[in-house]
Parts: sequence; C-alpha cells; structure tokens
Amino acid sequence: MYAGFVTMGLALITVGTIFNGGIEEHPELGYPAIFALLIFIIRFAMSAGPIIWVMLDFPTRVNRFLYNAQFFRRWLKALRARVGLRYETAALE
Repeated sequence: MYAGFVTMGLALITVGTIFNGGIEEHPELGYPAIFALLIFIIRFAMSAGPIIWVMLDFPTRVNRFLYNAQFFRRWLKALRARVGLRYETAALE
C-alpha cells in the first residue's frame, strides 16, 4: 500500500512539474501529463481506493462507537481551545 502512495505522489509531482514548466509553450508535454495522471488513477485504484470498503466492513456498533468517540474528542479539543483562548485574552488586558 505504501508503494501505491509513493507512486501516486510521484505521479502528481510529475504532473505539477510539467504544468509548472509551461505546458502552454510546449503542448507536446500533454501526453506525459496524461500518462502520469493515468498512473495516479491506476495506483489509487490499487492502493487507496479500496480502503473505504474495508472501513465500511466494520460492524455497525463498532462504527457508531468510533464515530461517537471521534466526535467527543473533537468537542473536547474545541472546548480546550475556547477555554485557553479566554485565559489568553484575559492575560492580555
């Protein structure tokens, strides 16, 4: 799976380099850009694409618990940020 992510990254870096190099002045670079995008799509389908199917395969109770735990964790982080911001602004006055 890591090889897929590395290949996807390299393919996108290649596309970015081609477009940054000026594809308007060199239209013949369009074919390598399309090839790099096809490599990205193929490697995504082989590595990162099926991950959602693994996540959807969890039992419903496990999903519900994990979603609730994640929501609670985010709520605590927001509360901590709000309380910390209140003390920081009070210290500035």
